[in-house]
Amino acid sequence: MTSGGRPRLLVLYGSSTAVCGIGTWLECLSEQLNAQGWEVVVGLAWGRKFYDPRPFESAHPHLRTVRMDGRTGTRA
Repeated sequence: MTSGGRPRLLVLYGSSTAVCGIGTWLECLSEQLNAQGWEVVVGLAWGRKFYDPRPFESAHPHLRTVRMDGRTGTRA
């Protein structure tokens, strides 16, 4: 995927934990790839009960995020 000529990386993450090693790793990865011309986007799971992207977004304000809304639908 590219955005205005820049390569783009989408990383999908289950947002059940706001502060963890993976979040720190994503920040480091994003910073390094941005310096090399990449655009990094983190796709956060958004569920009805357990997956709330807001704490993760608050803990990692420098990451570009999008929410993957899974609050509706069936269990399957």
